[in-house]
Amino acid sequence: MGETAAQRLGGQNTSWLDGWRLDAIVTALSVVLVAGVAFDFRAHASGISFAEEGFVTPTHMVFYSMFLAIAGVIAARTLTERRAGASWIDAVPPGYAVGVIGVLLFGFAGVADYAWHATFGFESGMEGLTSPSHLLIAISAGLFLSSPARATWRRAEITGGVRALPAVVAGGLTLTIAVYFTGYLNPLMITYTDVQNDMTLSLGMGSMVVFPALVMGTLVMYARRFSLPVGAYTVLVGVPALASVVPLENPILVIPGLIMGVTADALAALARPTPERPLAFRAFGAIVPLVFALSYVVTVELTSGLAWSIHVWAGAVVFAAFTGLLVTYLVLPTAKWRPDAA
Repeated sequence: MGETAAQRLGGQNTSWLDGWRLDAIVTALSVVLVAGVAFDFRAHASGISFAEEGFVTPTHMVFYSMFLAIAGVIAARTLTERRAGASWIDAVPPGYAVGVIGVLLFGFAGVADYAWHATFGFESGMEGLTSPSHLLIAISAGLFLSSPARATWRRAEITGGVRALPAVVAGGLTLTIAVYFTGYLNPLMITYTDVQNDMTLSLGMGSMVVFPALVMGTLVMYARRFSLPVGAYTVLVGVPALASVVPLENPILVIPGLIMGVTADALAALARPTPERPLAFRAFGAIVPLVFALSYVVTVELTSGLAWSIHVWAGAVVFAAFTGLLVTYLVLPTAKWRPDAA
């Protein structure tokens, strides 16, 4: 698993663009792409006119050029393997087959996005999270942004250390796309804590379920597969947390996200939440979102003021913790787990 075509055919590796190097390059380009997406969201949130700006905005140039660069890198690697004698399917780097589908779909989504904007204009505010062309971009981007993570997951010899770093960053970038396009239920993007009525309470409680579920789903998957160095979980959570505060320029809300990541790192070091230690694994899933929710409530109270009563914010903390606990049962249904089952 992870062999090149030349190695399968009995020859030597035909390209330096292989394995970890490929993952590192794709991940670096993906960082710039997601940064472009983040600032594009800020442009949409602040109001932008298609008639005045046109489709070729600076942010569009950034993430579409990075998309072309990623597509070019994957294509170059595939063509190298093809010339070495592999079939077109086998020539695709291990872990990147879904990414190739994502690249093709993203190209189509870009054309669709231009057509959508030309017909209906630019979206404003949260409309940017719901337009069909943007949703297609999000889905396709998630497919190729996550390729380094899938590739690293498949390499049996990699369980942690620096060679798992592309998988960590790629996971954070993919998670960023997920929390962006559920931004109306992302408490780091929109707070529903300033007014206490049925609508804001419902949305606020929903954000304390959806956001922890997405984040903890990522964290416990990594805890199941890898033994990550200290700081890796902070990166996994910190990337989407930092990106979440860009569109609406509310940087103070990055604090609960960073606290969530630091808590995960501390628990990973102290409790070692692995499949072989199921109780620690479950505790990891519950405690990390609990600390996030508590730190979120405190941050909001100290900055803008918390309108929620104790009945509501305490319930939100419980919801977040219980959501994280339930996620561990999706990733690790029983205590009986075999390494070869991954």
